[in-house]
Amino acid sequence: MKRDSLVFAVPLLMFVVLSFPVQAQVSFFQPPTFSGSGTVFVADFNGDGKPDILTSDGTMNLGNGDGTFKLGTPVSVSSSQVIAVADFNGDGKPDVLEQGTGTLLVMLGNGDGTFQAPISTASGASFFAVAATDLNGDGNQMGTQPVTSTVTVTASTSGTGAINHTTAATRSQARRQ
Repeated sequence: MKRDSLVFAVPLLMFVVLSFPVQAQVSFFQPPTFSGSGTVFVADFNGDGKPDILTSDGTMNLGNGDGTFKLGTPVSVSSSQVIAVADFNGDGKPDVLEQGTGTLLVMLGNGDGTFQAPISTASGASFFAVAATDLNGDGNQMGTQPVTSTVTVTASTSGTGAINHTTAATRSQARRQ
């Protein structure tokens, strides 16, 4: 009789134990909260060694170093759109490139999260996707913007942040050069 009870009790115990839902602790990364909208640019704008966030609508969020940010202060000029962040004058501080109406605006960084008055250059175009890099190895950043059949290169060759040369070429011309 004991054997019959044991044969019945063991499967019943297994059923009870296995029928309880298994609970696991699952945690997901909570993305940081910040002000602003559009494309996000990350750089150390105030020189404290902590990443800061600038959104394309011109809202600056200074990093606290723990994944949180001091919520937004505007740095943009009127209705301009931030399209790139790079060191355009070679001083080691992040600068901002904005798209104005038919103009490009370079705002040189002061290294404390603020910027100097914009340097305006007529572009005659509306840029939407810009990559800022040193294309020719001279230490100066250039903005490149691919369009459907042309590539526009905007150069800051003086080291002052002023844009002083713009070249547009078709993709086939760019491959030959």
